[in-house]
Amino acid sequence: VMNLEAGEHNWLTKFELEDRSQSLQYLRGFHWAVAQYTPSPINLNPQNSGEQLLILTVIFIALPLMGALLSVVTNAVKQISEAAGKDKEAMREVQRYLLLNKTPLELSTRVMRALKFVMQSRAVTVQQPPICKLLPQGILEELHLSKKRHAIVIHPLFKLLLHPELSNSGALSYAFTPRILAIGDVVFTAGEVAKGMCITMTGTYMLVDGISFDGPTFDKPSCFAEASLWIPVRHKSSLFSLEGSEVLIITSEDLLNSLKDSAEMMLAVCEYAREYADKLARTSDLSEQDLNSIPVVPDSFQEEWAEQACKSTQLFSVLHGSEAGKHWAESTEDEETGVEVNEIIELGLSSKVSDAELAKLFESSFLELHAETGIYAYLEAHNVRRRGLLGMMSVLWLLRGDYKAISAAQPPGELLEPKMWEHLQKFVAWASLTREQIHAVLFYLAINGLGKMPRFALLCPPRQRESNESI
Repeated sequence: VMNLEAGEHNWLTKFELEDRSQSLQYLRGFHWAVAQYTPSPINLNPQNSGEQLLILTVIFIALPLMGALLSVVTNAVKQISEAAGKDKEAMREVQRYLLLNKTPLELSTRVMRALKFVMQSRAVTVQQPPICKLLPQGILEELHLSKKRHAIVIHPLFKLLLHPELSNSGALSYAFTPRILAIGDVVFTAGEVAKGMCITMTGTYMLVDGISFDGPTFDKPSCFAEASLWIPVRHKSSLFSLEGSEVLIITSEDLLNSLKDSAEMMLAVCEYAREYADKLARTSDLSEQDLNSIPVVPDSFQEEWAEQACKSTQLFSVLHGSEAGKHWAESTEDEETGVEVNEIIELGLSSKVSDAELAKLFESSFLELHAETGIYAYLEAHNVRRRGLLGMMSVLWLLRGDYKAISAAQPPGELLEPKMWEHLQKFVAWASLTREQIHAVLFYLAINGLGKMPRFALLCPPRQRESNESI
C-alpha cells in the first residue's frame, strides 16, 4: 500500500503480487479490508512503517464501529424475541381460556387459526405512523384509498367514481369495511338476507350453490351480492374462505354517506341503481318469485349489467363522452353547416325564404337546436328547443317589421297590441343593430334554454348552478 523510501518493500512485492492482474490485487486488498472488521484471519502483513500505521488506524476506527454494529444487531434480535415471546404467551393464554371453558374442538381450532392469521397479517403490515394524522383530509383519504384501490376498481361503478377528475372520490374508501377471515370462515350463506356487497381482496375462496356442497374456487378479487346495494335481496349461494383472507363489505347506507358531499357522484349512483334495478326486475327468476317476500338473486357479479348501467349515467358521458354528447359538444366552426349565420340573417330579413325553411336553416347552423342530435333533443327537452327556435325567428320578424308573422305565432287571446308593436319598432330603429350584434342575440337565444333545464344543470359543477345565467 505504501512505499515511503527507495528500495523498501511493500505488501505487493512481499507476496509476489506486483506482476499479477489488477483484479486479483483488488480482490486480495478487499479481502484484507473486510478481515479488519471481522474475526476472519488473513496472512497479508504490513511490510513497512507506512503500512503498519495504516493498519493501526483502521483497527482504531473499526473497534467503535464494530461495537455499535453489534449493539444494533443485539437490540434488534432482542426486540424480535420479545415480540415473539409476547405472541406465544398470548396464544398460550387463549389456549388455557378455551380449555378451561370447555370450548368445542372445532371452534377452538377455528379460533387458533384465526388468531394465527391475524398475527401473521400484523407482522407484514406496517401501521400508519401517528404523524400522518396531521396531513390534510384529502391526502389522508387518498392514502387510505391506495391500499384498497386495486380491488375496488374491478367494479365499473366504483372505477367511475374514483376518476381522477372527481375531487371527492377519496371519501369513498371509508365506505368499505374490511373483514379478516380464517380457514373455513363463511362470508355469506345461502338464504340469508344480504347485508351488503362483498369484494374479495386476498386469499382463496369457494362459491357453493345452495343445493350442492362443492363449487368453483378462485383467488382473484371478485364482487358478490351487488343487488343488495339497490334492493333487499337474499343470497342464492354461500361463499367460504379456504385460507386466511380479507374481504371488503359495503352497504347502501355507507355508500350514500360517503358521497353526500358530491352531487354529481350521488346522481351517478342513483342513475346507475335505476338502470341496474330495471335489468334485475326483467329477469325471469325474479319475476316468478313472491312479490311480498325478499327475493333470492344470484350472487355472482353481472359485469355486463354493471358496464351498461354505468354507461347510462350522465357522469360517464361527461368524463368519457358519448356519440350524442360528442356531437353536440363540438364547435359549430368545425362543422360544414352549408349556410353561414350572416347569410341566414340576410335571407330572414329579406323574406326570401319561408318560416319553415328559416327554422331548418337555424337548426343546421346552431347545432344545439338540431331536432335529433342537439343537446335539447339529447336531454329530451323538445319544448325548450322549440321556444328557443321561436325566439330566434321572432328577432328577425321584429327586425324586418313583420307584424303578421309574429302575431301568427301567438295565441289568439294574447296577441301583441299594435301600440306596443310601434314602441318595439322605434326601439329597434334606435338600437341600429349590426350583423355581429344580431348574430350574438341569436346565439344567446339558442343556448338560453339550457340554464332552465334541471338535467343540464346537473352536468355543471355545484357552485355554477345558482342561476340560469351562470349555467
